[in-house]
Amino acid sequence: MVGGVTARLLWVGVAAGLLAASGIARAQELVTPPSTPHVADPDAGPPPPEPSQPQPPPPGELCYPAPPPGQTHDGFYLRLQVGGGWMTARKGLNTFSAKAWEYGVSVGGILVPNLAVFGTLLFHDAPGPHGNPYGNYYTTTINGDLSSESIGAGFAYYFVPANVYVLAAGLATSAEVLSGDKRNLASSNRGLGFELMLGKEWWAGREWGLGMAAGVTGAWMTDTEDHSTTWSSFTYSLLFSATYN
Repeated sequence: MVGGVTARLLWVGVAAGLLAASGIARAQELVTPPSTPHVADPDAGPPPPEPSQPQPPPPGELCYPAPPPGQTHDGFYLRLQVGGGWMTARKGLNTFSAKAWEYGVSVGGILVPNLAVFGTLLFHDAPGPHGNPYGNYYTTTINGDLSSESIGAGFAYYFVPANVYVLAAGLATSAEVLSGDKRNLASSNRGLGFELMLGKEWWAGREWGLGMAAGVTGAWMTDTEDHSTTWSSFTYSLLFSATYN
């Protein structure tokens, strides 16, 4: 009898526990609000775009960093050059030659990217030239100067990013030989000349470039006293340059 009572009490306890658990679950369902699906705001703008990732260069293509702001060939162009080399001049059978200084200034602008057009002034001065005034008979050192002066126009094209350039100009050139006391010993009229140059520059700021170049200038002229006598002159130079553009 006692065993039967114990069994009934056990069953009653289990049933009470199940009913309590069921009531707790039902209460949680009533308290927790049902979830609703997300609806986009029609007034909201489109989501921000994903940040673009840099694309690698095609195979075999070199990748150079973009130049800093301002380090481009555009706008106003100013070039200053100075250097030295060897100058020779011939007047008929007379020849003159010596180490020479070269000075020049060019002013212009960038016509299209990396292409400058300019007007230019050039000066060459060769102190104490070796003269051969009578052809091949003898050579002497003249106490004076051999010099030339040129005015003209030309262009310079830069190959970027290496910043190597080629330059060509057409010139109107005259030459003269002066004594030590600045007396004119010989002189030419203006004639047709040229300048060719190959150089490289390195940026020294936002607008300035410093560089080196190898150049040659030449000209063909007539004598001021005897127009049947012709002159020719050539100068080979190594130059330092400072360019603003």
